[in-house]
Amino acid sequence: MNTAELTKFFDLTGITVNMEKALEANKRSVEAIKKANTVIAEGASTVAARQLELTQSAMEESIEAARGLATAKGFDGLTAKNADVIRTSFEKGVQSALELMAIANKAQAEAAEIISKQLVENVTLLTEEAKKAAAKGAAVAKK
Repeated sequence: MNTAELTKFFDLTGITVNMEKALEANKRSVEAIKKANTVIAEGASTVAARQLELTQSAMEESIEAARGLATAKGFDGLTAKNADVIRTSFEKGVQSALELMAIANKAQAEAAEIISKQLVENVTLLTEEAKKAAAKGAAVAKK
C-alpha cells in the first residue's frame, strides 16, 4: 500500500493523518534504533577488549605473585606474602569490575539518549498532528 492509498483510507475513516510525516518519523525511529544498536555493540566490543587486557595483566601478576611466594622465608613470611597477594588481587578485581561496568554504563546511557530523543520527537509530532486534527474537527462541528 502506497502513501496515497493510506491517506485515502484514513480520509474515509474521518481521521486526518499526514502520511508523509508519519512515514518520515518511522524512518527516523528505525535509524535511531540502528544507531543505538551500533553504540551498544561498540560498547560490548570495548568491554570485551578491556576484559581481555585485564585478564592478561592478572595472569602476569599471578605469575609474579607465585614467584614471590616461592621466595618467602618461613611460615610467617609465606603467610604475610600470601595475605598481601590475596588483598592486592581482590582490590584489582574490584577495580577492574568497576571499570568494565563504567564502560558498559556509558554505552547504555548513550543508546538510551538516542532512543529517548527520538521518542520525544515522535510524541511531539503526534501531539502537533492531534492538535491539528482536533482544530479541524472543531471547525467542522461548528458548521
